[in-house]
Amino acid sequence: MGQGPNEIRFFEYCTAFKAIDPDIMDNLCRALDTSEDNWTPMMFRDKPGDGYVLVPSYKGVLGKRQIVSWQTLNQDGEIHIGVGEDAQFTERVDEIVAQYFIAGAFGIGELSGGVVLDAQILRGIKELYAACGKDSKKCLETATARRVALKWQSVQTELSEKEDLAEIIPRVKKLEEQLRMLIARTDNKSELEGKVAAYRLAMPRNPTTIKEYKKAEELYMQMIGIAEMNLSEATTQRGILHYTTEAARLAEEIGRQEPFLRSRFTDALEAGLRCMPMGQTLQERYCVARNKYEMAVWILDRLNKFRSNPCLERDLIDMSYERADGRTQLSYLRPCIKSEYSDQYFDSDDLIQTAKRHCSTHCQ
Repeated sequence: MGQGPNEIRFFEYCTAFKAIDPDIMDNLCRALDTSEDNWTPMMFRDKPGDGYVLVPSYKGVLGKRQIVSWQTLNQDGEIHIGVGEDAQFTERVDEIVAQYFIAGAFGIGELSGGVVLDAQILRGIKELYAACGKDSKKCLETATARRVALKWQSVQTELSEKEDLAEIIPRVKKLEEQLRMLIARTDNKSELEGKVAAYRLAMPRNPTTIKEYKKAEELYMQMIGIAEMNLSEATTQRGILHYTTEAARLAEEIGRQEPFLRSRFTDALEAGLRCMPMGQTLQERYCVARNKYEMAVWILDRLNKFRSNPCLERDLIDMSYERADGRTQLSYLRPCIKSEYSDQYFDSDDLIQTAKRHCSTHCQ
């Protein structure tokens, strides 16, 4: 179908177009027919190839039925009241429905931009338009109407698949990039590639269908899960090494700073280390190493407070005495009677019990 007529009977055409979808056409034709008596006889095109159709709106004026406005439908699915600069947007319909509606009436040449439509549907609409002009009640009961309806469903399915592809393709590309970045962050890349090798073999090559892209999406998500777990395990292993090394360094520091003849801090450290569990899983071993480190940090902090415990209040004791030459030798003692931290703060039993609270396979 190329370029068609300049005008077409509106009622018969709307009836013929119901073969595509009765509800869609009822809504579209009601939106275009705004005549006072809901009876618009004709539909027009303005200029060939301008991509829109004109539907007049009639109203009684001084006892005569006259055109008072125009409804326009363009190939983008927009309905306006008025023409040109004075046109006002009223509503929008599905773009593909608008294109078939315009091309079915006036030919595919009425559309701009190289729009491609199904030729069988356009021919069927043309045949139904002629049949509905003769019998508007039985024209939709013909084989042509059934053929147009089936073909329309096929077109809708194809359009739906295209829309689904437009959504899933960017998602798959994003997942592919996410996997690539995870692999780049992995230290042992060959080990990881071995873990995901089976998934790569199952990956569709050059996917084109929704089914293939969905399979690719699922496989990428599984590989990403493996890569994230692999990266998490490597991070956990590094954490175990870090906390173990730091805990050993702090233990040496505690031993060096332990006050002379007093081993309460070292005793607390050893008590805590003795009660530490081994940890069965990687995560448990990580938590044990971290708990050892945090225990050593706490004991060293308490030791430093013990060594630097500032005196808040001192007593004054007069220790003056008389020398052999008869002179008085002034001498005073100023013992500390109140420090910032009390003796109980550094009690040996309390230190040990607090250290043992770190003995767990769970991160605290």
